Amino acid sequence: MRIQKRKFTIIELLVVIAIIAVLMGMLLPAVTAVRQNARKTRAKSELNAIVTAIKQYEATYGYFPMDTSYDNGEAKYRELFEILTGYDGPDVGTVPNGTTTFGNTRNVRFLDVPSSYGTNTAAVSGVPAAGTYTNPASAAGDYYDPWGSRYMIFVDANYDGVFNKANDYAGSANVLVEGKNGSVFAYSLGADQKHHITTESDTNNKDNIYSWK
Repeated sequence: MRIQKRKFTIIELLVVIAIIAVLMGMLLPAVTAVRQNARKTRAKSELNAIVTAIKQYEATYGYFPMDTSYDNGEAKYRELFEILTGYDGPDVGTVPNGTTTFGNTRNVRFLDVPSSYGTNTAAVSGVPAAGTYTNPASAAGDYYDPWGSRYMIFVDANYDGVFNKANDYAGSANVLVEGKNGSVFAYSLGADQKHHITTESDTNNKDNIYSWK
């Protein structure tokens, strides 16, 4: 006797597709959460490395790699990282790598560089355009956080309790670090890539990643 193979009906196929869609809908948020947690972990690690590098520079030279001339500006931000890493960033020819050891005469590498760091000046995709609460887009060769924005870095360059900053958000106040005990602080703008000039407890800053927490 010949046995006929049973075929799926259209309704059964639709049910299977619906079940798969539901399972994917349940899985995607979990995958997204894992990815975001991984980015937060990376940002925290890089923030700690940046703060440690600046302090090691101070221990080596007796002063900070940032002085009172640092007050926003992408050029100063890039200068700082070229000094700490010993490699040229997007502002080619201004610092350590090659014929000069500008800012780091002993040519000590205080900070390791990510694989993306270098002279590439193309804008990082996915970063909001410069605006009231956002940084201009990072260059692909910049030292930027997992979401594509430059880190906010604050240093008490003169040891007088007044913080100078290396970042390029012109409206960023020092309100998040003023009054804290310490001389070097840094933070990431987080997933929303926006800066809110308020206290760190403000709900708008809930996604920020801080070196001091």
